[in-house]
Parts: sequence; structure tokens; C-alpha cells
Amino acid sequence: MKDENSNPKNQAFEEFSNQLGNYTKVDEIEKKRILKHGISNIEKNFQSQINSSKIINSYLSNLKSQINLSSISNSSKKIRSPFIFRRKYIQNLANEIFLISHDLIKENGSILSLCTIKTYFKANRTNWKIRDKDIPEAIDWLNKKKLIPSILNKNENNSLIVFTPIELNSDSNILLSIIDKNQYEFTELLNLLNWNEKRLHSCISFLQNNGIAVIDNTIIYFPGI
Repeated sequence: MKDENSNPKNQAFEEFSNQLGNYTKVDEIEKKRILKHGISNIEKNFQSQINSSKIINSYLSNLKSQINLSSISNSSKKIRSPFIFRRKYIQNLANEIFLISHDLIKENGSILSLCTIKTYFKANRTNWKIRDKDIPEAIDWLNKKKLIPSILNKNENNSLIVFTPIELNSDSNILLSIIDKNQYEFTELLNLLNWNEKRLHSCISFLQNNGIAVIDNTIIYFPGI
């Protein structure tokens, strides 16, 4: 009788399981490395078995979600932007943007510029070969489906995407509509807005309390821009 453990698929899952044994003992970066390596190895060598098993597929999808890894089956496969039949592609791309937004929000706050999203996506989803219009199109899809609260300054060059619900006051909307870089001197914003100091202080404090701005002496940072 053939030893079940000699099956290469069983060996791969056993090796992955052994790696996960230390999963809770390491830091976040190492956790991601262990999971990413194990998932990539299994997907590379056993794609047909994964596709034929809903249990394994669901298990891997759950692990992927923990590290914001691509939800697409076989995440190392090249994905190219199509010229026709784009609907499914845009939906998949929107899902990927939604996944990576969790990491970005932790680092930059709940409002992210289109440029920030594009840069991060290209660095972390190297198997996606996207065109310039793809990400704006996917974000529009998220907005239409009400999966994100809103888009501010909606234009090709300076869109700001709100990923978590925030009730912005009128001054905050005005300030966010004029910024196009991630740091300003306080006096620079005063001149741009033509406000008094008290009004600008109040607006910046509101944005800081909502995780959108960071104040460092006289410099105001907008990490998500």
C-alpha cells in the first residue's frame, strides 16, 4: 500500500503547515513572508488540485486576506489589461485595490490620493500589467457600488479617495480641494487659502483628529496624498 505521506501534494501542505506552526511567534513582516511563500509554492505546483477543492480554495483565500495578498487564484500569474470585455477585469482590479487599501490606510490615514494608490499597487502587484486608466476606472466602480464613501476633487490628476466614512466639514473640503503634495508650511496654506490663522488651525486640527493630517511644528503633512 502506497504511503499517503509520499504524495507530493501532501508533502507540500505538510511543509506549509509546519511553517505555520511558528506563525504566532514571529512579527508581522515574517508572518507575511511565511504565508506568501507557502501560498505561492502551493499555487505554483498544485493549481489543478486547488481548483477542484472548494475547501482548499476557501482556506487559501482566507490566508490571502490576512496578508492582503491578491485574491486572484494563482496570484503569480501575469494579468494584462484587456482592450475588450473589461467588466470582469475591472471588478477584479477593484477588489485588489480594496485589499491593498487596508495597508495604506494604516500608514496614511483614510483619504488616499490616486497617485499614492497607483504607486503602491504597482509596487505590490507586480504581476498586474495595467494601463493608466485602469485604476481610476476601478475606483469609479467601487464608488458606484458604494464600497467606498466618496471621491474628492474628482479629476485625472488629483483625485482623493475616501476609504472610511468621515463627515468632512466645509473648510476641510476646501483645503483638501487645493492641496497637490503631501506637505506644506503653515504659512503656505494661509497664503493659498487666504484664511486667518485661527480658521486654519481649527481645520488642520479637525483633519489631524481624523487621521488625515499630521502636524510637526510649522509643517503640515498629508500622508495619503
